[in-house]
Amino acid sequence: MKKNFAHLVLTRFNTAVGGYAPFPKRLDADWLRTRLALFRRYCLPSMETQRNATFQWVIFCDTDSPLWFRKEMASFEPLARSIYVEGALTDERMASLLARDGFASKPYLITTRLDNDDAIACDHLAAVQSEFAEQEREFVTFPVGMQLYRGHLYNMVWSSNPFLSLIEKVGCDGHFSTVCCVSHTRVHSAGRVRSRIRPPAWLQVIHGDNLGNSLRGWPRIRSRSHPGFEIRWPEAEHSDSLAQRMLFTTAAYGTRAKRWLNRHTHVLAGA
Repeated sequence: MKKNFAHLVLTRFNTAVGGYAPFPKRLDADWLRTRLALFRRYCLPSMETQRNATFQWVIFCDTDSPLWFRKEMASFEPLARSIYVEGALTDERMASLLARDGFASKPYLITTRLDNDDAIACDHLAAVQSEFAEQEREFVTFPVGMQLYRGHLYNMVWSSNPFLSLIEKVGCDGHFSTVCCVSHTRVHSAGRVRSRIRPPAWLQVIHGDNLGNSLRGWPRIRSRSHPGFEIRWPEAEHSDSLAQRMLFTTAAYGTRAKRWLNRHTHVLAGA
């Protein structure tokens, strides 16, 4: 089929996200350097090694970012194009900026989310594009992925994971919404979702600066690297045994179960 679509990978690096209080560290030099190190190790090489897919990568940054950071981001061109945003980056504003800069020039648009500290498999974007069938509007998700925790890999199945894509038809007036129009946790209430099972399609990195991510996966026997990801795997931070890693996962699920129970107990108590 003729590729009458544009495919954009969207990364919000350090912008103030619409609807949330601005993250105070987003302009802090230490935080930016730490996040850039993660970006260079995981996110950047996973995008450099994408196969059989034509795409554009757009990274949104805060306009008040320091000059040294701007120079770092410029060094990633032409693979990644940075757009600097003043104030909060709402979903509507993101779409407006992309339209302004001519990124939606085809009849259809595919947009894919990617956080700056995570990675995708080298055939991920090609797999997304293989699902294109001139849909008016359809989300695409690959539930099977991995997490990296303490230098070890964990298998994970998550139907509403953050590595979400949206295929949509661009309106006659040029209107479109992008994959960021809905939280990935609520995607199944936002429209039609196409779910495809394939080998691990994404990698979520768990580290000290994660705001909302926690261990969800179960340990892999081969836990130091994966052939589907051409990234620079680090040395394991800890020599965790399989038994220890199983305990980490069990404890993480226990913690989430307690939080869920507490929330629902409070709801019932207030009813």
